[in-house]
Amino acid sequence: MRLNEHQDIKSAATVPEILTALPECSFPYTTICTVSVGLLSLSDSSEVLLLSFLPELLPWDNMNIPLLMSSTFIGELIGSVLLTPLADIYGRRPVSLFSSFTILCAGILSSLSPNFPIFLLTRLVVGIGIGALSGPYDLLAELLPPKARGKKLLEVQYYWTLGSLLPILFLTLTKNWRVFTFLCSLPSFITFTTFLVYSCESPEWLLTQRRNEEARTILKWIYKWHGYKGNFEDTLLKPSVSLVSHDSKSDTKCLSNVHRLFERDVLPVTVPLFMVWFCFGFGYYGLVFLTSRIFTEEGGEGGGEGGNEEIFDTVSITLSALSEFLGTTVVWFTIDSLGRRKSQTFSYTFAAIGVILMSFNIGTTFFSIIGRAAMMASTSVTWLHTPEVLHTSYRGTGHAFANGVARVGAFLCPYVVGNFSVKGAGTFISLVTFVAVFAANKLPESVEERGGGGEGKEGREEDEEMEMIELDHADEEGMDMTPMAPVMIEL
Repeated sequence: MRLNEHQDIKSAATVPEILTALPECSFPYTTICTVSVGLLSLSDSSEVLLLSFLPELLPWDNMNIPLLMSSTFIGELIGSVLLTPLADIYGRRPVSLFSSFTILCAGILSSLSPNFPIFLLTRLVVGIGIGALSGPYDLLAELLPPKARGKKLLEVQYYWTLGSLLPILFLTLTKNWRVFTFLCSLPSFITFTTFLVYSCESPEWLLTQRRNEEARTILKWIYKWHGYKGNFEDTLLKPSVSLVSHDSKSDTKCLSNVHRLFERDVLPVTVPLFMVWFCFGFGYYGLVFLTSRIFTEEGGEGGGEGGNEEIFDTVSITLSALSEFLGTTVVWFTIDSLGRRKSQTFSYTFAAIGVILMSFNIGTTFFSIIGRAAMMASTSVTWLHTPEVLHTSYRGTGHAFANGVARVGAFLCPYVVGNFSVKGAGTFISLVTFVAVFAANKLPESVEERGGGGEGKEGREEDEEMEMIELDHADEEGMDMTPMAPVMIEL
């Protein structure tokens, strides 16, 4: 068992310290957490990327194709801005469950839609569920020991790539739009069930809410999952060790957390972060839709109602999607040595080059693979980097706004891809991706590097000794510390 060698003289411990000292286990709790969040990412990918194929499958006349392509992204913008900030108020787990359940129900209803307006509405609701997915991602980040966080969060991106392959697989099985849409919604059922049974609330978040007894109960439960059978006297969870949080500022008001994102000493992080996310949303989805357009035109421009069998060059589209495995794997091996900033700089640069060469018909298939792999690598690092540069108490709100900004970019890209020439659209996407290179270089490696918690220099100097919240001794200050039920499902 890997215990802290100085724990006998420690009077306080943080959640990361306790998670780092967990006993070795053949099936760590973080593995099931990674699978749960990964399945949510898979559902997200499957439900969004089916939009690439729906214009050729839906039977209705006079459809607004750009609106169809953007409907889910509009919902994602609503969900990310309105729902995900609630994760900082009510917890990561409730928002995660709501997200997966909404995707499941709306996805199934999409396949039953009687007309195009109802179909658009159901896709909008799917997007609302998807928009709250940064909540479970933050939950996973807060349950991981710091040294394992980078690679574990990157593993979630493999599920995204698997999800992007599912619509292609289902397309080879059926050209019936109802069956196709229903099949793409099925992963959401597995996702919701897994998250319902195995997920727990974030101990780190519970500490910011001064619910220390629940946090301690969950941490003990995780220890027991890892096979620990003692009385916790020889661990950092012994009663004499206080649970503390580095986040000295906590608030249960959503507007207060939003305001903190725009405080003077936090703006140097949030401005470039939001720029990266906008470019991420525009660049990634723009590349996916552009790839679909290029290989649709090459595979059968005559389309029509009876030409569905020849419309899509599924081999080239599949190779492009599979390249995401390559991008994620490369960055998985290099993330700790290169760091977050350099990884994004190199990846976004290669993505921009791949997009523009592909759009100018230079090695189209080859550079679609290079561009897609690099884009996946860069966006994967952006996902894992975001919770690391935001403090716990407003992490959900900050991640939600970043996700919302990305959805604005994703909403706009179908209009560019649909109304520009292939070369024009490719050039536009490439330029936006180069902006991400600039913005990523302005970000700190982690919240520790920039220092502080978004509370201002003077406040940090005045409250230097209060930087860690002594939650276990809060009863001395008159706080109600009545034990509460653990926010989890016991196995």
